[in-house]
Amino acid sequence: MPTANLPAKHVWAIQVRLEIAHRTRELALFNLAIDSKLRGCDMVRLKVADVYAAGQVRHRAAIVQSKTSRPVSFEITEETRKAIEAWLESPLMIVSEHLWPRRFHERLHISTRQYARLVRDWVASIGLEPSAYGTHSMRRTKVAGIYRKTGNLRAVQLLLGHTKMGQHRALPRRRTGRCARDRRVGRELSVRGRSVAAGPLRSFILEFVAAMRRPLSCRS
Repeated sequence: MPTANLPAKHVWAIQVRLEIAHRTRELALFNLAIDSKLRGCDMVRLKVADVYAAGQVRHRAAIVQSKTSRPVSFEITEETRKAIEAWLESPLMIVSEHLWPRRFHERLHISTRQYARLVRDWVASIGLEPSAYGTHSMRRTKVAGIYRKTGNLRAVQLLLGHTKMGQHRALPRRRTGRCARDRRVGRELSVRGRSVAAGPLRSFILEFVAAMRRPLSCRS
Protein backbone atom coordinates (compact mmCIF):
# COMPACT_ATOMS: atom_id res chain seq x y z
CA MET A 1 0.00 0.00 0.00
CA PRO A 2 1.49 3.41 -0.98
CA THR A 3 1.98 5.34 2.27
CA ALA A 4 4.58 8.04 1.67
CA ASN A 5 3.93 11.12 3.81
CA LEU A 6 3.47 14.62 2.42
CA PRO A 7 5.85 17.22 3.92
CA ALA A 8 4.32 20.58 4.83
CA LYS A 9 5.74 22.24 1.69
CA HIS A 10 3.97 19.68 -0.52
CA VAL A 11 0.69 20.06 1.39
CA TRP A 12 0.90 23.81 0.84
CA ALA A 13 1.74 23.39 -2.86
CA ILE A 14 -1.29 21.17 -3.46
CA GLN A 15 -3.58 23.55 -1.58
CA VAL A 16 -2.39 26.50 -3.67
CA ARG A 17 -2.98 24.63 -6.93
CA LEU A 18 -6.49 23.59 -5.90
CA GLU A 19 -7.34 27.15 -4.87
CA ILE A 20 -6.04 28.63 -8.12
CA ALA A 21 -8.03 26.07 -10.12
CA HIS A 22 -11.18 26.81 -8.05
CA ARG A 23 -11.60 23.10 -7.30
CA THR A 24 -13.73 23.74 -4.24
CA ARG A 25 -14.76 20.16 -3.52
CA GLU A 26 -11.23 18.79 -3.87
CA LEU A 27 -9.76 21.51 -1.65
CA ALA A 28 -12.29 20.72 1.07
CA LEU A 29 -11.65 16.99 0.68
CA PHE A 30 -7.86 17.40 0.75
CA ASN A 31 -7.87 19.67 3.81
CA LEU A 32 -10.30 17.52 5.77
CA ALA A 33 -8.39 14.35 4.90
CA ILE A 34 -5.24 15.87 6.41
CA ASP A 35 -7.07 17.13 9.52
CA SER A 36 -9.22 14.08 10.18
CA LYS A 37 -6.60 11.35 9.60
CA LEU A 38 -9.45 9.01 8.63
CA ARG A 39 -9.16 5.83 6.61
CA GLY A 40 -10.38 6.15 3.04
CA CYS A 41 -13.49 4.06 3.69
CA ASP A 42 -14.56 6.43 6.49
CA MET A 43 -13.55 9.56 4.63
CA VAL A 44 -15.78 8.92 1.61
CA ARG A 45 -18.78 8.06 3.83
CA LEU A 46 -18.76 11.30 5.82
CA LYS A 47 -22.09 13.06 6.02
CA VAL A 48 -22.77 16.79 6.22
CA ALA A 49 -24.16 16.33 9.74
CA ASP A 50 -20.81 14.88 10.85
CA VAL A 51 -19.05 18.20 10.32
CA TYR A 52 -21.83 20.81 10.20
CA ALA A 53 -24.31 21.85 12.88
CA ALA A 54 -26.17 24.96 14.02
CA GLY A 55 -25.36 26.81 10.80
CA GLN A 56 -21.59 26.39 10.98
CA VAL A 57 -18.80 23.88 10.47
CA ARG A 58 -17.86 22.18 13.70
CA HIS A 59 -14.50 22.92 15.32
CA ARG A 60 -14.31 19.27 16.33
CA ALA A 61 -16.04 16.20 14.92
CA ALA A 62 -16.36 12.55 15.87
CA ILE A 63 -17.35 9.41 13.97
CA VAL A 64 -17.42 5.66 14.56
CA GLN A 65 -14.78 3.92 12.47
CA SER A 66 -16.11 1.26 10.14
CA LYS A 67 -13.06 -1.01 10.58
CA THR A 68 -12.87 -1.05 14.38
CA SER A 69 -16.37 0.15 15.39
CA ARG A 70 -14.58 2.51 17.78
CA PRO A 71 -15.23 6.27 17.97
CA VAL A 72 -12.50 8.68 16.94
CA SER A 73 -12.56 12.47 17.12
CA PHE A 74 -10.58 15.08 15.23
CA GLU A 75 -10.11 18.82 15.11
CA ILE A 76 -11.15 20.79 12.04
CA THR A 77 -8.79 23.71 11.54
CA GLU A 78 -9.94 27.16 10.49
CA GLU A 79 -8.55 26.78 6.97
CA THR A 80 -10.44 23.52 6.53
CA ARG A 81 -13.65 24.98 7.94
CA LYS A 82 -13.53 27.76 5.36
CA ALA A 83 -12.97 25.25 2.56
CA ILE A 84 -15.91 23.12 3.74
CA GLU A 85 -18.18 26.17 4.03
CA ALA A 86 -17.35 27.13 0.45
CA TRP A 87 -18.08 23.59 -0.71
CA LEU A 88 -21.42 23.43 1.12
CA GLU A 89 -22.56 26.51 -0.82
CA SER A 90 -22.28 24.54 -4.06
CA PRO A 91 -25.60 23.74 -5.82
CA LEU A 92 -24.61 20.07 -5.75
CA MET A 93 -24.83 20.12 -1.96
CA ILE A 94 -28.34 21.57 -1.65
CA VAL A 95 -30.07 18.21 -1.30
CA SER A 96 -27.15 15.96 -0.38
CA GLU A 97 -26.75 14.42 3.06
CA HIS A 98 -23.31 13.07 2.12
CA LEU A 99 -20.32 15.39 2.20
CA TRP A 100 -18.79 13.99 -1.00
CA PRO A 101 -21.72 13.03 -3.26
CA ARG A 102 -21.27 11.44 -6.64
CA ARG A 103 -21.87 13.68 -9.63
CA PHE A 104 -24.03 10.91 -11.01
CA HIS A 105 -26.42 9.47 -8.50
CA GLU A 106 -26.18 5.71 -8.96
CA ARG A 107 -24.24 5.87 -5.66
CA LEU A 108 -24.71 8.22 -2.74
CA HIS A 109 -21.05 9.17 -2.32
CA ILE A 110 -17.70 8.85 -4.06
CA SER A 111 -15.90 5.52 -3.83
CA THR A 112 -12.56 4.82 -2.23
CA ARG A 113 -11.21 4.17 -5.73
CA GLN A 114 -12.25 7.67 -6.81
CA TYR A 115 -10.67 9.11 -3.68
CA ALA A 116 -7.41 7.25 -4.40
CA ARG A 117 -7.43 8.58 -7.95
CA LEU A 118 -7.82 12.13 -6.66
CA VAL A 119 -4.85 11.64 -4.31
CA ARG A 120 -2.69 10.49 -7.23
CA ASP A 121 -3.81 13.50 -9.28
CA TRP A 122 -2.93 15.86 -6.42
CA VAL A 123 0.60 14.58 -5.92
CA ALA A 124 1.24 14.34 -9.67
CA SER A 125 0.23 18.01 -10.05
CA ILE A 126 3.28 19.06 -7.99
CA GLY A 127 5.69 16.70 -9.70
CA LEU A 128 5.69 13.78 -7.25
CA GLU A 129 5.57 10.11 -8.21
CA PRO A 130 1.91 9.06 -7.87
CA SER A 131 2.70 5.38 -7.24
CA ALA A 132 4.35 6.29 -3.91
CA TYR A 133 1.20 7.91 -2.50
CA GLY A 134 -2.28 6.73 -1.64
CA THR A 135 -5.22 7.48 0.63
CA HIS A 136 -3.17 6.22 3.59
CA SER A 137 -0.67 9.00 2.87
CA MET A 138 -3.38 11.51 3.74
CA ARG A 139 -4.10 9.65 6.97
CA ARG A 140 -0.45 9.56 8.07
CA THR A 141 0.78 13.00 7.02
CA LYS A 142 -0.26 15.00 10.09
CA VAL A 143 0.59 12.35 12.68
CA ALA A 144 4.01 11.77 11.10
CA GLY A 145 4.85 15.42 11.74
CA ILE A 146 3.59 15.17 15.32
CA TYR A 147 5.62 12.01 15.92
CA ARG A 148 8.80 13.60 14.58
CA LYS A 149 8.41 16.46 17.05
CA THR A 150 7.31 14.51 20.13
CA GLY A 151 8.18 10.84 19.69
CA ASN A 152 4.91 10.10 21.50
CA LEU A 153 3.47 6.84 20.13
CA ARG A 154 0.52 6.95 22.53
CA ALA A 155 -0.59 10.27 21.04
CA VAL A 156 -0.29 8.78 17.54
CA GLN A 157 -2.38 5.80 18.62
CA LEU A 158 -5.16 8.06 19.89
CA LEU A 159 -5.10 10.33 16.83
CA LEU A 160 -5.35 7.43 14.39
CA GLY A 161 -7.83 5.44 16.43
CA HIS A 162 -5.54 2.40 16.47
CA THR A 163 -6.08 -0.38 18.99
CA LYS A 164 -2.55 -1.87 18.85
CA MET A 165 0.79 -0.10 19.23
CA GLY A 166 2.37 -2.39 16.62
CA GLN A 167 0.40 -0.62 13.92
CA HIS A 168 2.79 2.35 14.10
CA ARG A 169 5.91 0.54 12.91
CA ALA A 170 5.86 2.33 9.55
CA LEU A 171 6.14 5.79 11.12
CA PRO A 172 9.43 7.63 10.53
CA ARG A 173 11.97 7.16 13.28
CA ARG A 174 12.71 10.03 15.59
CA ARG A 175 16.27 10.66 16.71
CA THR A 176 17.31 12.64 19.74
CA GLY A 177 19.73 15.52 19.29
CA ARG A 178 22.96 13.90 20.48
CA CYS A 179 22.26 10.53 18.87
CA ALA A 180 21.42 12.21 15.57
CA ARG A 181 24.58 14.30 15.72
CA ASP A 182 26.72 11.20 16.42
CA ARG A 183 25.27 9.41 13.41
CA ARG A 184 25.57 12.39 11.09
CA VAL A 185 29.24 12.82 11.82
CA GLY A 186 30.06 9.14 12.20
CA ARG A 187 32.29 9.17 9.17
CA GLU A 188 34.36 11.95 10.68
CA LEU A 189 35.08 9.94 13.87
CA SER A 190 38.26 8.31 12.62
CA VAL A 191 41.89 9.28 12.56
CA ARG A 192 44.00 7.82 9.76
CA GLY A 193 41.50 5.03 9.24
CA ARG A 194 41.21 4.01 12.91
CA SER A 195 38.11 4.48 15.05
CA VAL A 196 38.34 7.04 17.83
CA ALA A 197 37.49 5.61 21.24
CA ALA A 198 35.02 7.33 23.52
CA GLY A 199 36.62 10.02 25.64
CA PRO A 200 37.99 13.56 25.44
CA LEU A 201 39.30 13.15 21.88
CA ARG A 202 35.95 11.90 20.60
CA SER A 203 34.11 14.76 22.33
CA PHE A 204 36.54 17.27 20.89
CA ILE A 205 36.08 15.93 17.36
CA LEU A 206 32.29 15.97 17.72
CA GLU A 207 32.30 19.57 18.88
CA PHE A 208 34.77 20.56 16.16
CA VAL A 209 32.73 18.95 13.36
CA ALA A 210 29.51 20.50 14.70
CA ALA A 211 31.17 23.92 14.76
CA MET A 212 32.44 23.53 11.20
CA ARG A 213 28.93 22.71 10.01
CA ARG A 214 27.54 25.99 11.36
CA PRO A 215 27.51 29.08 9.12
CA LEU A 216 30.45 31.45 9.57
CA SER A 217 28.21 34.11 11.10
CA CYS A 218 27.22 31.71 13.89
CA ARG A 219 30.77 30.71 14.89
CA SER A 220 32.44 32.35 17.82
